[in-house]
Amino acid sequence: MAASHGPQARLMRPPRVLVAAGGTGGHVYPAVAVADALVARRKDVKMAFVGADPPREEARAMPKAGYGVPWTVPAPRMKLDWTFPWRATRAVVLATRHLVRFRPDVVVGTGGYVAAPTCVAAALLRVPLLLVEPNARPGKTNRWLARIAERTCVAFPEAMQHLPSPLAVLVTGTPTRTSVQNANRTDKTGAKMELVYGGKWKEMEVESDRPGQVVCAFGGSLGAARINQAVVDALPGWLNRNGLFLLWQTGPNHYQDVLQQLQVDQSGHPSEVADEPEHPCGFLAFARDGQSLPGLRSEGRHQEERGTDPRQPDPHDGTGGAKVAVVPFVDRMDLAYAAADVVVARAGAITCAELLAAGVPSILVPAPNVAEDHQTFNAQAMESSGASIMVKDGDLDSGVLKGAVMGLLEDRAKREEMARAALKAARPDAADAVAREILLLAVIQQKKQERRWGWLKGMRKMVLQR
Repeated sequence: MAASHGPQARLMRPPRVLVAAGGTGGHVYPAVAVADALVARRKDVKMAFVGADPPREEARAMPKAGYGVPWTVPAPRMKLDWTFPWRATRAVVLATRHLVRFRPDVVVGTGGYVAAPTCVAAALLRVPLLLVEPNARPGKTNRWLARIAERTCVAFPEAMQHLPSPLAVLVTGTPTRTSVQNANRTDKTGAKMELVYGGKWKEMEVESDRPGQVVCAFGGSLGAARINQAVVDALPGWLNRNGLFLLWQTGPNHYQDVLQQLQVDQSGHPSEVADEPEHPCGFLAFARDGQSLPGLRSEGRHQEERGTDPRQPDPHDGTGGAKVAVVPFVDRMDLAYAAADVVVARAGAITCAELLAAGVPSILVPAPNVAEDHQTFNAQAMESSGASIMVKDGDLDSGVLKGAVMGLLEDRAKREEMARAALKAARPDAADAVAREILLLAVIQQKKQERRWGWLKGMRKMVLQR
C-alpha cells in the first residue's frame, strides 16, 4: 500500500483537479466516484466541477455527494450546421474562463459532448487531460479527445482497439460508488427485509413474512419505455408468485404513464395511490390475491383498512402473491443491488459496472437509440464474461421478459454461476486506480510549472544584474 501513495508524496502543493461531467448518470457518477477516491487519498485536494447548461443529472448528484453545485458551460450538441462553429467557440471560451479562475493541475473528462469544451480548453492552456471511458465502444467525443489526452482510462479491454493511442490507454474498469461495491458483502436477507419493510423492519412483527426472491427492473436514470411496457404486460403473470418482490424504477418521465396503466384492476375497480415516505423506495404496492394489478398503498393506511374489503387481503399473511414497489427513481441503489436476485436493466456503462461490482445476475436490454449503439457493445461484453443475458430491444416483450426472469429465478445454480462471473470481471479498485493516475499527472504538471518559474526567475535575475 505504501507504493500507492508515491504520487501524493511528491506533490509540491495540494493538487487542484477540475472534473468535466454532465448530462446522464453514465457521465456523472464515475466523476463522483473518482472525486471520492481523490479525497480519500488527499484530504487537501481542491476539486471543482463543470457541468452542462442547462444542468441535468449533475445538478442533483453533485450537491448530494457533497461537492456543491457545478459550474456550467453550454454543451454544443454535435449538430453540424452553420451555427456549430460559433456555439463551440463560445463554449470553449467560457470553459477557458473557469480553468483560468480555478488553475487546475489536471482536468478530468468523463465523456459526452458536455465535457468536450472544457477538455479542449485544457489542451489550449496546456493542462494535462485525463479521460474516463466507461463504454466498451468509446463515444465519438472521447475518441476525438483521446488524441490530445495524456491518459485515457477505459472500463473494457475491447475499448482499446477504438482509440488512436493505445500506449496512453489504461484498463482500470469503471469507477463506481463505494456503497455499491459493498453490496456483495451485505447480508442478503437483511437487505431484502429493509428493501420491503424499510429501515425499521427489526422493530416490526414481520419475521414470519420474509421476502423470497427479489427482482429489480431499471431503465437507467431516465427510465426506458420499452422495459416499462414489458413489465406492465408481464405483471399479471407474476402476481401469483408468493414471496416475489419487484422493485420497479420507471424513470421520472415515465412514472405517471405507468401509474395510469396500473390505476384500474381487472375487475374495473380503481386502485388507490398513497404515499409512504418512511419506505426507502418511496411507494409500496401489494398484489391482491393475484387477481388484479397492484395499487400503490402505504403501510399505515393498509393496516387501517385491512379486512374492510374482501378484495384486499393482508399482504403479510403469505397469501397475497407478489409485492411490487413502483418508483420514479431509486437513490439507494446499493440496497437494491444487495437485495436483488435478478436485475433487468439497460446496458449503460454505469449500470454494467455496478452490476459487476455487486455480483448480481442480470438481463440486459441495450437501448437502440444511443450514440453508435454503445450499449449493445456493453451488453455483449457483459454476456461474454458470463455475468449477463442480453435481450435485444426489438425482441423484448412480456413473454420474453417473463421467460428470462423466471428461468433465472428457478435456476439457483445458474444465478450463482453468473454472480461469480460478475465478481470475477469486476474492478472494485477502478476509482482508486484513476485517482492515482490523476495524482501522477498532477506531480508532472507541478514539476513543469516549477521548472518554468525557475527559468523565468533566472531570466529576471540576469536582466536585473545587467
